[in-house]
Amino acid sequence: MFSGKKVLLIITGGIAAYKMPQLIRLFIKQGAQVKVIVTQNATNFVTVKTLATVSQSVVYDDEYLSENIAELTHLDLPLWADFIVVAPATANTLAKIATGMADSLATTAVLASDKPVYIFPAMNDVMYGQHATQRNLYQLAESGYKIFSPEVGPLAEGYAAKGRLPEPETIIELVFQAFYRYSHPQVLQNKKFVVTAGGTEESIDPVRYISNRSSGKMGTDLANAASLLGADVILVTTRPAMMVMSEVKVETVKTTAQMQAAVAVHFDETDVVIMAAAPADFRVANPATQKIKKVAGQDDLNLQLIKNPDILAGLGKQKKHQFLTGFAAETENLHANALKKLTAKNADLIIANQVGRSTGGFNADENSGTMFFKDGTTIEIPLMSKQEMALRIIQEINERL
Repeated sequence: MFSGKKVLLIITGGIAAYKMPQLIRLFIKQGAQVKVIVTQNATNFVTVKTLATVSQSVVYDDEYLSENIAELTHLDLPLWADFIVVAPATANTLAKIATGMADSLATTAVLASDKPVYIFPAMNDVMYGQHATQRNLYQLAESGYKIFSPEVGPLAEGYAAKGRLPEPETIIELVFQAFYRYSHPQVLQNKKFVVTAGGTEESIDPVRYISNRSSGKMGTDLANAASLLGADVILVTTRPAMMVMSEVKVETVKTTAQMQAAVAVHFDETDVVIMAAAPADFRVANPATQKIKKVAGQDDLNLQLIKNPDILAGLGKQKKHQFLTGFAAETENLHANALKKLTAKNADLIIANQVGRSTGGFNADENSGTMFFKDGTTIEIPLMSKQEMALRIIQEINERL
């Protein structure tokens, strides 16, 4: 995610500073190198020794700068960094940055940087809502800084309100999204994508249903990846709880018929459709309106199943300008079945992956597969995170639009 990237983390004097060692660990886990600047007040909440240990680097403050003039200037750190993260950003620090003050190493580093600066305000809700704070946030945004709103949650004062710093896992995702958009041309701007995700559910009765093991992660990551490259994306999903970027429009469905209808609404004006969902092949002919009870002496329950519509095949018959992508989750004869599906569904791309193994597939964070294009091109994708795989797939699709 951040392989080879250099992150300058500026920690200011909010209680949420105690979360920063975990944020540093996550950056390093994702391949980044991290250097840390702390304000004097920040050390009231997290120790320099802790930050130095987890970052595997010297921690910089005003005292270090004054005692090591030959080793470090105020310009060295911002010049070194690929981007700067200010978290937590107190109201006091926001005011100083907004007015261009440089009275500490922290504020000087921000002022001396021409790299992206990602600011995460965190403070009491009353302080956050004050006109002065909102004015400063507006000024910072107008000046080109990327501001991320605090969350609603428990504050140090003992009640829940808006002002809480997002958890480190969320910060990592938000920074990744922002920096990816900054560092990659928005090649899919003005392109419309519809992506489906998750296994559909077909009711047996009000309690039970037929479904499959699809988590919706691959489809969600594909929607996010297309959005990262500038596309206008609609995600039709049965798993709305997955982490979806705010720019992606989400439509929630349950059944295969509902998914088919949702995709059909947008199909004519769509450039790319990616059917990453796992629609149920069959549904119950007559779902019970009440919960089916066990009956004494009855050892069997017979359900009449009827075939669901094949969404991908239907789109293949209707398509005009659309680039149509489907998935083939197979347990055997992967290549043969994928090629057969490519032709039968009139798709432009089928991504085949082996399921039922210990790595990849359903309910896993990693995946691998083979891309079969209509023009005969075949591309192998080795085991990698689904997020990385999604970006690879979207980039390959873009080259063929």
